[in-house]
Amino acid sequence: MRNTGMYSSEQILQNELSRLCANKTIANVYRGFYVIFPVHYILRGSIPANYYIDQLMSYLGKPYYVCMLSAAEHLGAAHQRPQQFSVMTTFPKRRVVSTRNVTIDWFYRDRLPEEAFIIKNTETGTIRISNPLLTAADLIQYQQHVGGLSRVATILEELAEQIDIRNQFRLIMSYVKTVTWQRLGYILEKIIDETTLADELYEQLYSKSVHMVYKPLSTSAEDNPSNRDSRWKININVQIETDDI
Repeated sequence: MRNTGMYSSEQILQNELSRLCANKTIANVYRGFYVIFPVHYILRGSIPANYYIDQLMSYLGKPYYVCMLSAAEHLGAAHQRPQQFSVMTTFPKRRVVSTRNVTIDWFYRDRLPEEAFIIKNTETGTIRISNPLLTAADLIQYQQHVGGLSRVATILEELAEQIDIRNQFRLIMSYVKTVTWQRLGYILEKIIDETTLADELYEQLYSKSVHMVYKPLSTSAEDNPSNRDSRWKININVQIETDDI
């Protein structure tokens, strides 16, 4: 619009953009980044983030992947629709992006495991989401952000059949903390009875000579070294109960 010279001043252009936002012709989903309102989302009053996230991250010049509950939803394992849209990117941090009832939650890594992404089709192109094992690892690592380990375990029950330890572990091993693998292994084995997956994970860690030390199961409860799992070196400081699916 600037290049066409349609508006005689920047103020007039900004006024017109504000008017178009007010009548839901466009939406300002990020500073300087606007999305045309699809007709079928006007009554809803907001545009889902997966409609524009790929274009937005390209505009920002940042790598990304859709993660945690949002990734689980795309993998058919969210159990409930997440209230927020979770995106993993690299530092530096940015503020939360929100437009009406759509909120993007940013999470950050120093670098992203590019080989561990799955490309999913959307209405406007494609988006990048974490593969099942990376999704599981992120859910464990950010357990407090997704409602605690009981909710994580419920999602893992649905996600487990898509996890391929032998092929997916090598892609993300160096990106995930050892304690995250310990907690994941414990939940797979002791909580959701996925003993084959747990054994495969343990074998991978053993073959890579990963050193485990005792760590609490939950990051939001006081440590309890009196109740321990010796295989996964986990202090069991919370009781995990999965929801009926």
